[in-house]
Amino acid sequence: MNNTLLRKCVIVSQYPFPRGMAATNRILAYSRGLVENGVEVEVLVHTPTSRWPVAKFEGDRGTYKGVRYFHTMGQRASRFRLVRGISVISGFRRFWGYLSTARALYVSNTQKAIDCVIISLDDPLSLFVYSSLARQLGSRSVFIFDEYPIPIRHKLKSAIPRWKEALYKWCLFRVTGYVAISEELGGYYRKLCDRSTLVLPVIADVSRFEGHPRSGAGRPREGYICYMGNMELAKDNVDNIVKAFGLIASSFPRVSLRLYGSASGATEDFLKALVSELGLSARVEMPGRVGSEEVPAILQGSIMLVSSQPDTVRAKGGFPTKLGEYLASGVPAIMTDVGENSRYVRNGVHVYLVVPDDPAEFAKRMEHVLVNYLEAQRVAAAGRQLVFEKYSHHAMGGKLKAFIETLGKISEREAVIDKR
Repeated sequence: MNNTLLRKCVIVSQYPFPRGMAATNRILAYSRGLVENGVEVEVLVHTPTSRWPVAKFEGDRGTYKGVRYFHTMGQRASRFRLVRGISVISGFRRFWGYLSTARALYVSNTQKAIDCVIISLDDPLSLFVYSSLARQLGSRSVFIFDEYPIPIRHKLKSAIPRWKEALYKWCLFRVTGYVAISEELGGYYRKLCDRSTLVLPVIADVSRFEGHPRSGAGRPREGYICYMGNMELAKDNVDNIVKAFGLIASSFPRVSLRLYGSASGATEDFLKALVSELGLSARVEMPGRVGSEEVPAILQGSIMLVSSQPDTVRAKGGFPTKLGEYLASGVPAIMTDVGENSRYVRNGVHVYLVVPDDPAEFAKRMEHVLVNYLEAQRVAAAGRQLVFEKYSHHAMGGKLKAFIETLGKISEREAVIDKR
């Protein structure tokens, strides 16, 4: 029997499933892609989340669009903040998460051998625990990542501490391969511990966007411009979009701006103050976070999609998950040209790219789209076709499957030696 074939894959994650934000949507996209390419997939969520429960589905476990999932510690944390704090500080939550997820892995493996464990967690200890468990099961382990580690991504530092770098090198030793969201990020982790790497940048579950956006006239007289995503200003500087909209608002009095996504109290207060200062209180809406099932209709109901990221180390290593969904929606989109965006899409052909941190330039592009809307729709149609043909969940799932199969599979003898 060929032991390199990928028949069953288990994904270990910390993100709520199947509903959530960008990270959850990305997991769902490549999970469905693997399923459509003949792989049995199970997602194990190793710690509970009280922020985004999945009660609308099947409780702690179930099957969603062909992908099985199991919240091994339940989907909700304690409703008492003190209890949650003590469980985190004491390490009880982490320890119990490892124990319950390890048990779920062994049970799943007895039902059908696991050929690969995909680790969607980037803290060193989790990488060590789950890559070691995978090796004991005779399985490959793949570390999939879409961000620099803390504190680069949270505090925008230029590097991680040396002790943490050494810890990563030790904990990554048992990982079989990497799946990176960008070439930059793949290179970063290969310097810590060299492993075969697949770059999986743009990916979209195109089945969510099979409907077409509403058709627009040569110049839309009314409608809403939409931002959908993270409202953390250090990651997505939404204030750049608000300032740009303020520069064109008087020229398009029946066009509004909607900012979808959850924001901290401080961020929300800052944005509301900015909107008020610019005299846009009646034109800018912040509906908050919406369910993933609502996203396609909201995107396709807009007249323009916008996204803005600052030019930071974090942006250079990451890749906006929303790019795939924006393009798949078929609506004209504007994004800042940061990171590796221009490697996969062409400015004025698939999407409109603008320099980061420049509200005036962003405003000029927004005006261009609204005034030349027929051209913008042709660009959007080309972007949609690009995603459906090259970056669909099915196509990228096939690439992921082929990559994992090139990694081979640890033999039973090697697994026994490793246990010693």
